[in-house]
Amino acid sequence: MGAHPLREFVRSHAEDRPGVYRWLGANGEILYVGKSIRVKTRLMSYFREERNKSARLVHEATDVAWDYIPNEFAALLREMRLIQTWRPAFNVRHKRKRSFAFVKVTKEPAPRVIPVTKVRDDNATYFGPFAKVGWVADTVHELNRVMGLRDCRGETPIHFDDQLEIFQGGRTPLCLRAETGNCLAPCAGGCSQTQYQEQVEGTLRFLEGRGKAPIALLEEGMRASAERRDFEYAAILRDRLESLAKLQEYLQSYRGRVNGLNLVYR
Repeated sequence: MGAHPLREFVRSHAEDRPGVYRWLGANGEILYVGKSIRVKTRLMSYFREERNKSARLVHEATDVAWDYIPNEFAALLREMRLIQTWRPAFNVRHKRKRSFAFVKVTKEPAPRVIPVTKVRDDNATYFGPFAKVGWVADTVHELNRVMGLRDCRGETPIHFDDQLEIFQGGRTPLCLRAETGNCLAPCAGGCSQTQYQEQVEGTLRFLEGRGKAPIALLEEGMRASAERRDFEYAAILRDRLESLAKLQEYLQSYRGRVNGLNLVYR
């Protein structure tokens, strides 16, 4: 069907109700998916365009179909799923699934705080989502440095200093951070389980907006650096502080928006 028959088809059959519509090509392929709270009015508007993308779409389309959806929010979800499934040529938004980052606190004898892009059913604690994946990775790295938490692989053997050792003589740190003092080194008996867990709890309170332990440690380091006139290092600590403060501010803002919702759609 050409543009005129399609226009008459829409005029005769469509209604001004919320819904999702699909423009179809000659082989039945989906060219474009859209949504509107007034399907008929939105579809009729395509036929008034002459030189933009809407005009090209109407020129290529041989059919149009639509489904009425109970409300605008349900229509949005339906639209996104159709676009992600069929990847229509004329769609720009939602064509690719967007990547998000989360801050994950693992459930392990020596828990880790790590950046991830997926939430799994593993009893871990997750914070997010964040749109800036690279920024989250860098900020989590700084958080681990400040709090002395490990960021090694989960399979790394853990040996706290209050564990009974058969062979005396100590253990060798398994990473550079442990050797340079930027990690409590639970892999090499650098701390007790209680000491490590205290740092984890301080980190959790920070991520939950109930504490400022990392901020306080950085502020103390900045003062000490300024007193010994090491202003270059003080500036580095200042940048780390600003990054962590931004992380906490975002989490507090996001939590406030979630708590203000009157429903949650899973």
